[in-house]
Amino acid sequence: MPVVLASRTGSGEVLRRTYSFPGPEMDLLRAGMLDGLKARLLLSLLFRSGTNRQEIEVAFNSWTD
Repeated sequence: MPVVLASRTGSGEVLRRTYSFPGPEMDLLRAGMLDGLKARLLLSLLFRSGTNRQEIEVAFNSWTD
C-alpha cells in the first residue's frame, strides 16, 4: 500500500528540524512534496486508473524531484 506524506497547513510554520537522525521531515523537505490536496487527488486518480505501486512511485517522483 503506497503511503504519501503531505502537509495540509495551508499557511504558517511547518517544523523543519525536530530530529537529528536520518528520515525526519528534513529529508522529506529536501525531496520535495505536493500539498495535501494535490497529493490526495493524484493518488486517487492513480488508484482509479489501476496503476501499480511502482508506477505510483514513478508518478510521485516526477512531481517532487
